[in-house]
Amino acid sequence: MADTLFRSATTFDSGLIPADSQLTITEVPGIGLWSVQPDHYSGLVMLTQKVFGTDPNPGGLLQDEENCLIQLWPNKAFLRRENAALPESTLTLMDLLTDISHGFCELKLSDIQAFDFVSVYCSADVTQPTTRTARTIRCLLGHYPIVIWWNNTSDIRILVDRSYAQSLRDYLAHLMSRWSWD
Repeated sequence: MADTLFRSATTFDSGLIPADSQLTITEVPGIGLWSVQPDHYSGLVMLTQKVFGTDPNPGGLLQDEENCLIQLWPNKAFLRRENAALPESTLTLMDLLTDISHGFCELKLSDIQAFDFVSVYCSADVTQPTTRTARTIRCLLGHYPIVIWWNNTSDIRILVDRSYAQSLRDYLAHLMSRWSWD
């Protein structure tokens, strides 16, 4: 389990957090996103074994260099890819996949402060040990329904309905302008 980093003036003085640290938010272009909705749990198992070589991680995240499977529901998941093409291994399972790339926007929140920032403004407690282990959660950020996930605490990914994306970016920009470590 990760140790908690308490922010203080000494944290800045000791060099743990750069004084010029600044949160940034950018849109991640060109991703592929599919809703995985099998008839049975065994369909999800087949998909994860073909793509990741392992069983699903209910309530969590499976990830490799190009693929990311976010499973926050019992028999449903999101399959995200760095490019919009599906891997050849999934072509036999096309009946389980629905392309939803056009309906969602992925935002990337970057900086050493990113996880702390999200933990303050999310409706869920992302610092809970089960959530930190799962590395993903569905919650509200302000009044926006989002899915967030992370590989490390300085690179937070946010998935939001495309119709809310610009409004959420504006909202986050406003919150970031007020954000401070103090």
